Amino acid sequence: MSQRLCYTTNNHPAPTGGFPIPFSISWKSEQKSQTLSDQFTFDEEHFIVDLVFYNRLLRCFVLFDLKIGELKHQDIGQMQMYVHYYDRKVKLPEENPTIGIILCKDKNNAVVEMTLPEDNTQIFASKYETVLPSKEELQKLLEEQLAE
Repeated sequence: MSQRLCYTTNNHPAPTGGFPIPFSISWKSEQKSQTLSDQFTFDEEHFIVDLVFYNRLLRCFVLFDLKIGELKHQDIGQMQMYVHYYDRKVKLPEENPTIGIILCKDKNNAVVEMTLPEDNTQIFASKYETVLPSKEELQKLLEEQLAE
């Protein structure tokens, strides 16, 4: 019996001002009616999602795509395909819609806004930092968040 581990942390807000995603640890067995897979194929072309989690509290799949460069509109389209695939072929009817998160080294907000529909609630893009902020910067960020 093969199993995959879905792991994340507790209820922490996204560091860049995004929405909080409460995660938990979950095991999915491939022998159950639903499998947790990061690879799928269309017409002999293979696609691989970088990270696939299942959030037990939100009752949905959370897909992560990691980009080492600037976010391009093609990356958003790729994530839209992944989200549609999971919604149509993997999730159960009683589960909530899949969430897609793209983490990239740099992003152009105008490209994100023009690529995604105005009523988008499933796909998000966020810039990651390659260097940790200093203790003083973290303290300032915490103080700003607490003041809000």
